[in-house]
Amino acid sequence: MNSAKKGKFVASKVLFKEECENLDHTLIKISEEKLRLALNEYEDTVQSRNSWLAPLGVLITLLTALATTDFKSALSLSKDTWYALYIAGSVISLFYFVKAVHKSLKCNTTLDGLILKIKNKK
Repeated sequence: MNSAKKGKFVASKVLFKEECENLDHTLIKISEEKLRLALNEYEDTVQSRNSWLAPLGVLITLLTALATTDFKSALSLSKDTWYALYIAGSVISLFYFVKAVHKSLKCNTTLDGLILKIKNKK
């Protein structure tokens, strides 16, 4: 075996279709308090985007119970009282669901919007 070739790598060429560089940097200086406020506001908007799911689940549950249940007197309440309680719960959860959907549709804060806010450009 030839000892001159031992341990050497074979030269190979990798062909790239395009080479791009993105070496721009932006330095943002911000106080901790302002950053906390901006992040808390962003967190609230992210959480409110999906806040309609819980009221929808409760509404579906109550409507299913209303459609399928034959109410009976229990816990010293008549069957009509139980029916009225489920109707009232359904109406309340419907309003809560509509309010949550409206709030989630108003949330349009994105990560880019957060960065603009931190940069004082929004």
